[in-house]
Amino acid sequence: MNKPVSPTTAGLIFFLASLILSSAQAGEDVDWEWIIDSSQFQQSKLTLVKGNIEIASYYLECDLSRTDLDEEDVARVNKVITSNWPQGIVIAICNVGAHSKLLAILDPIVNREEEVFSVVGAYTADWSLDADKLVIEYDRRCDESDPHCDGSGFKTITRTWPPL
Repeated sequence: MNKPVSPTTAGLIFFLASLILSSAQAGEDVDWEWIIDSSQFQQSKLTLVKGNIEIASYYLECDLSRTDLDEEDVARVNKVITSNWPQGIVIAICNVGAHSKLLAILDPIVNREEEVFSVVGAYTADWSLDADKLVIEYDRRCDESDPHCDGSGFKTITRTWPPL
């Protein structure tokens, strides 16, 4: 017969998982990896593991199944380690529907189940690093009267993360 987990045991498990993650904060090598547990047309599960211990698990409303192809319109998952995120974050870009792109930032220190930031671009979403800040670019439909509209009915929005 299985006994329920006591609050003390649950607290110990949480404490040990926190130690695993905090070792990366202390400046040690970030040795966790990401794996795609499942991927369907509109939902994917991405898990972060250290050794054989799951440290975080995220359900994303997009298709991560095509990360291994060398094509422009394919999903991407990147582990990013900078002085702002010495413990590492994950940035996933994946297809939503027929044309849209989701960009999701996953930070296992801040939240182990939900992305800490996400945005959906009408056709594009991408990121780059500039002085250890993430620069995020995505497109949106716009009204032709908007001076930032590029004439095709879309404009590019650029922002930094975390916001200043």
